[in-house]
Amino acid sequence: MKCPNCAHINAEGYQFCEECGYSLAGKRCPACGHQNQPGMSFCEECGSSLSARPERRKERKPFPVWAFVTTALIVVAAVAFFTLDWKSLFTHPTAQTDAVIIAPSSKSEEDHSAPAEQQEIQPQQEPLSQPASPKGDTTPCNKADFVSETIPDGTSFLAGTDFTKTWRLRNTGSCAWNTNYELVFSSGERMSGSQSNKFAASVKPGETIDISVDLQAPNAQGSYKGIWKLESDDGDQFAQMWVQIEAAELDIGNLVFEGSTFTKTVTPMQIMAQQTISLDLLVSGNIQGNNLAYLNSVEAGDTMFDEQIVGLMAFDISYIPTSAIIKSVEFDFSIYAETGDPFNKSFSFGTLCLYEHSGWQPLDASDAPSSTGAPDICWYTKSELSTPKVSSASVNYLQNNLGSNHLEYFITFTGYTTDNDGNSDYIHFTYPYIYVIYEN
Repeated sequence: MKCPNCAHINAEGYQFCEECGYSLAGKRCPACGHQNQPGMSFCEECGSSLSARPERRKERKPFPVWAFVTTALIVVAAVAFFTLDWKSLFTHPTAQTDAVIIAPSSKSEEDHSAPAEQQEIQPQQEPLSQPASPKGDTTPCNKADFVSETIPDGTSFLAGTDFTKTWRLRNTGSCAWNTNYELVFSSGERMSGSQSNKFAASVKPGETIDISVDLQAPNAQGSYKGIWKLESDDGDQFAQMWVQIEAAELDIGNLVFEGSTFTKTVTPMQIMAQQTISLDLLVSGNIQGNNLAYLNSVEAGDTMFDEQIVGLMAFDISYIPTSAIIKSVEFDFSIYAETGDPFNKSFSFGTLCLYEHSGWQPLDASDAPSSTGAPDICWYTKSELSTPKVSSASVNYLQNNLGSNHLEYFITFTGYTTDNDGNSDYIHFTYPYIYVIYEN
């Protein structure tokens, strides 16, 4: 066999040249696999170059299990590190209790500059305190909202007169107030009051408490103000409030000389303390048609069965002194929800009115009023509900009922019982407020 490299003639059967060592076997085509004669540069079968190297397929190695597990552990550890609330590990345990629904806000230092004669409660004012809250919880542990008070700012007392100041506060924080919480004097004129006054009972979030302090008007004539705060069992102070009064000296009148003695003609000074309170809703319900009664829901309108809905309410007046002189009764029914379109019907059929209605408790279907009489107050359009209204009729109604426990009303759309459209059309009052100003 002739070597294609050096032309040496080799014996048959040799695989390599005896002279130069060149391979005497023909090359296999990398394209079609044909075995070619020695010395061929191109495939006899397909013409492809025999010098091109066949493409080698890279073998994909499987991803090792240990690498996958390690990667997953690193990702989990990173997420845990950045999302863990590290601060909560060192927070006082009492700061972890659940948040509660926030009630109307309290009296704040900013509104103290308002005139003394303006005694109307402002439910939407800023909270009394805003301590820092734990991460992830928008409700502070210790927080209070003002509800009402006795002895309004600017009340006059004779010098040396004893009196008691009471604040009604609602716990709107996330922590309960235990009996180690106290009212403490902060600054200003203490007026002979105790430096601290512990709570008589525990107060859970959402509950109210009346906190009182016994004071005495200073002996010298003038204006006096003392600031007090609440203090938690761990010394955290919050909820600033104050007492502001006028101390007056007694006018001894004229001295009259009769013989060898002097007679003093004294004009007594009458001191009347004006107070503003919010009445608590004790019992509520509604009657649908003549046979259904539902508690704890004040509604007015009609049902999908074309039955009239009448709402009933009873407010607590037991804590108003029987000697009080009622000056004002104001209704705030601005918190409500509508189903259907009850107010549109009021244009054609009637208006929404509130009526006096005593003796209906306990609630049952027979308590539906047989007649309406003259209303104490009416709302002629839906927009009127957004503004509180004062009722002179309710001043007399409350004055005549002092000494009893409840002041009772019912509310309904007048002029129609139903519109017969087969749809529910009624208004639901979430919480009706009544504010009372009286002197005592």
